[in-house]
Amino acid sequence: MKRSVFNSAAGRSVLTASVLLAVCLCPAGAHAYTTYEVVRTLAATVRQVCTITAWHYSGGYWMADNGSGSPRVRVPDDAVSRLGFASALSESVSASWRIKVPEAVQEARRNGAVITTDVPGRGQYYSSIRARVQGGEEIRIDAAPVINVCSRSLKDYVPGIRADIPLVSREDGRNLYALYGKGLKGATAQGAYSESQPYRVYEPYIHPTMIKNSIGTLVSDGSVYVGGKAMPSKGLSVGLLTLIRGGAVGVQFDIPITVYFYAETLIPTVHESTAPVPQDPDVVETRPQEPAPEEPEPAETHGEPETEPAEEAPKAPEQASQTPEEPAPEDIPRFSIDDYLLHRAY
Repeated sequence: MKRSVFNSAAGRSVLTASVLLAVCLCPAGAHAYTTYEVVRTLAATVRQVCTITAWHYSGGYWMADNGSGSPRVRVPDDAVSRLGFASALSESVSASWRIKVPEAVQEARRNGAVITTDVPGRGQYYSSIRARVQGGEEIRIDAAPVINVCSRSLKDYVPGIRADIPLVSREDGRNLYALYGKGLKGATAQGAYSESQPYRVYEPYIHPTMIKNSIGTLVSDGSVYVGGKAMPSKGLSVGLLTLIRGGAVGVQFDIPITVYFYAETLIPTVHESTAPVPQDPDVVETRPQEPAPEEPEPAETHGEPETEPAEEAPKAPEQASQTPEEPAPEDIPRFSIDDYLLHRAY
């Protein structure tokens, strides 16, 4: 299995080729050899969530960001109509995580281990991923997020809305609403919606059925969650006459990531045997016979005319080079211990 190595010091990509290395430490015919086994142990696990937020404006576009300091991205409604909301947003914004390398992992690396990482979730939380090691203490991971929206939209619950505002199931994130009234001026309130139970209300979070009309008036007998506390919904509205064009509403997606850190070390085992080290039968069969010592040199052709070429003797050295030599101890493959991380995503 190929595994790309992220090397922050040299910026190079290295490939590991084998899990078990068998290396002969003695000349051919000796009775001792050493095997090297790569032992992989879990050193640490880190979980983080990247929150992607997008607000729709009555001017006919979305403004999205990933909350990590990246610039906000504008996604026009015509792109949403052409690609679908999930694809348009996924192609416009990236999920980003900054993960501090745990101390246990840094200690294992200082002790000579190669640090590898597994990042599961491809196809469920992200479609592509890239990672960079920054200073040996932090990993920056960027990914194209998988955006999941419900089959119903806000228009299915609030007639008259002209924009297509998707609903987000509470397993994937939430809808957002900017509330006005009773001293509130655009205060953000969270919604809660379930794809499997589309009419269940999770108080004090806004459900689409709590919006009475396309101007955003909320029902008077509900409650909303604003500023860390619940309050009655009476006298509040979503937007100031902007909901009809899709203004004052947004979506938020929680994109989780889990990074498993492993420490890989080479464990040598010396084997003693009364039998010679096994050889590849194909290699043994093709081993040429050594030339006899009394064989005359090719240049010594007594009595032959100069116009006729001398018959060439077998080229024993060239034929012998076809048989691989047993590796000397200094040729044993070694893992380069450096400030890098192997990364495998699946």
